[in-house]
Amino acid sequence: MQFTFRMMAMAACLLLSSSLVRAEETFKEGVHYLKLPKPVELAEVNNIEVMEVFWYGCRHCYNLSPKFNTWQEGLGKDVNYHRLPAVWHPRMKLHAQAFYTAEQLGVMDKFHPKMYDEMNVRRRPFKTEREIADLFEKIGVERATFSEVFNSLEIKGKALKAEQLTRQCLITGTPRLVVQGKYLISGRALGGNDKMMEVAEFLIEKEREQASSDMEKDVLESTAPKGS
Repeated sequence: MQFTFRMMAMAACLLLSSSLVRAEETFKEGVHYLKLPKPVELAEVNNIEVMEVFWYGCRHCYNLSPKFNTWQEGLGKDVNYHRLPAVWHPRMKLHAQAFYTAEQLGVMDKFHPKMYDEMNVRRRPFKTEREIADLFEKIGVERATFSEVFNSLEIKGKALKAEQLTRQCLITGTPRLVVQGKYLISGRALGGNDKMMEVAEFLIEKEREQASSDMEKDVLESTAPKGS
């Protein structure tokens, strides 16, 4: 019985290995996506992570946002999807603080599309805290409440962390997708931003298959006769 189980486990490993090889033929590392020199820390270690890197002043991000929102809903329960506001300029750090303030106050559903519209349709640059406070007031947040959260050490710390992650993920433009903290996807390299989601799905499946392969190997090793 143990021998039969081991043979089944070995067969499963071989099938998974061949599946991974076929998957590699679809999109190639260094051509369609970049593997980061050093993986970044994941928000949730038990799930596959997809991180949308954006900036509110980015027209491409604005156009893709509704598509990303719809797409991420069907990624599966094993995928943790979240956003990272890119930061490589002082003004972008203000926008990152605004993002995390909205998250903290529970008004992201109102703030996120409103901020995009203000910057891309009405061309408001939001260079100051006062301008951002005006926007929060429009979505029902009192200025005093906004100021307290926006200037808190927690929110400033999150904005600083976003700046660090922007550097660690080699982000030089937006939009970008980072899968499992180690794969960077750029629409520029693909000839179109819409293809980013297709590559991300490929990498998500690659991670799933690798996890299954590792699990099968663990089972195989645990059933091996002692001393063999």
